[in-house]
Amino acid sequence: MIADFETDELPAGWDHGVCVVGAGAAGLTLTHELLQRGHRVLLLEGGGQSRWERRSQALNKTELEGRTYAGAHCGRFRGFGGSTSAWAGQVMELDSLDFEPRPWIPGSGWAISKSELDEFYRRAERLEGTDGLADEEAVWQGYGGAKPYLGDDFTISLSRYCPEKKFARVFSHLLQDPRCLIVLHANAVELLVSGSGRRVSGLRVRCLGGKEATATVDTVALCLGGIESSRFLLNQTISPWNVSGLLGRHFQDHVQCFAGDVIGADLTAEDWPFGPWRLRGGAHLSKINLSAEAQRAHRTLNVSGMIEFDDGVYPAMRTGIKLLTGPASAIGLREFVRMVPRAPGAIWHHFRSRSDPRFALPWAKPKLSVYSEQSPLSESRIELSDARDPLGLRRARLTWAISELELHTIRTYVSLVRQAFAAKGLGEIVPDPDLMRDRFADRLVDLFHHCGGTRMSPDPRQGVVDTDLKLHGVENVYVCSSSVFPTSGFTNPTHTIMALAIRLADRLSELAALHRAA
Repeated sequence: MIADFETDELPAGWDHGVCVVGAGAAGLTLTHELLQRGHRVLLLEGGGQSRWERRSQALNKTELEGRTYAGAHCGRFRGFGGSTSAWAGQVMELDSLDFEPRPWIPGSGWAISKSELDEFYRRAERLEGTDGLADEEAVWQGYGGAKPYLGDDFTISLSRYCPEKKFARVFSHLLQDPRCLIVLHANAVELLVSGSGRRVSGLRVRCLGGKEATATVDTVALCLGGIESSRFLLNQTISPWNVSGLLGRHFQDHVQCFAGDVIGADLTAEDWPFGPWRLRGGAHLSKINLSAEAQRAHRTLNVSGMIEFDDGVYPAMRTGIKLLTGPASAIGLREFVRMVPRAPGAIWHHFRSRSDPRFALPWAKPKLSVYSEQSPLSESRIELSDARDPLGLRRARLTWAISELELHTIRTYVSLVRQAFAAKGLGEIVPDPDLMRDRFADRLVDLFHHCGGTRMSPDPRQGVVDTDLKLHGVENVYVCSSSVFPTSGFTNPTHTIMALAIRLADRLSELAALHRAA
């Protein structure tokens, strides 16, 4: 069942067990899982059914301080399907080490172990359709029968790509389920608490046209995304969940850079496994990961890389997204000037690569591309601006910082990959001339992987949500988002977000059963 709050009213007396706020990967997964367990769900989405709805996208306008941060405007999509309407569909698990305290990394470690998510990762694969893809052993059989070996400092892993990357299609069955009411253009603006202040009894929603209503709720799951989760909670007049003062703090992304030229490597060889193209079948991409032992020895963050082409397509794409979805005011003059000559190549690559996955632009140069985790205690943060959006909420102000730990990690990784490639005769890695200089930090870009800000911890003095993702200080509000990640590894967060959503659905079902029994 679907309604539009701009033209329809919230049905009076709708008997819902859980109100899910946000219809991205987390919200859709959680809603699906709850329906499978017999719950009735009210799913509120602030956007419509189109990712190109500029007026809804304008609500994401963010005030930026410090370094340029493209993901504040390019990596957030309001609408049914959320950011999965514009992603590549790549999924990876976090490493076991990402969940463990690392003595050389302050603030590292989750309050749960990797093994606690293993079951939920498998169930997420079934929803994504990646469980039907060839396993790693079968993939490597097509490349000489064995996984490549670059020495003990590295592990080689494969990411996978969802057969259907647009989750609006994957979860389209929700639109017809009579136990699920989906309301579009219903922006959550305020949590209404009971007299004790320990329980939320209602949720105020508002549309851009100014209409307002209150939804009576039993349980609320905020699935708002990595930046919006912090912004929404910071906008509330109460904040019992913020005893720690960490709400919006230690925001993280993954940093990426082209750290060196690749000389003499035969990237067109049939058995070349290190990028930039997906392996046979188009569903897997290999990653050159720094091993856990090497991370300990060199005191680095988690980091990975591959060979990619530097062709200007990615920067042009980021600017193009802002032109299409807004806000145009987020595009600086220098950024626009750089995009103009790159745009024809980006369009050419977009259409040619559909028919020829190995197409490369004539001027493309092979580079070592590095993807690094950020410090769990990053100085990056989300705060509130004095400016307000059309709904009356204060806009986000985001500061993105790069630490010496990220630079040390990238420099160490380049040195070790360079040695490994030389030892194996795979070609020469020529480091960027600025790699060891401070100004190299200006080459690092974000990947729209918004993590941190509502950190998970069983101790309310050390986090914002507990290990069940429940907000500290209230009984019935949960946050299911990459914002709860204490650390983020180097992998795309979507797969882990889905695993957490499935885990939360199980927990809410257990609590409902206990309540019925009582």
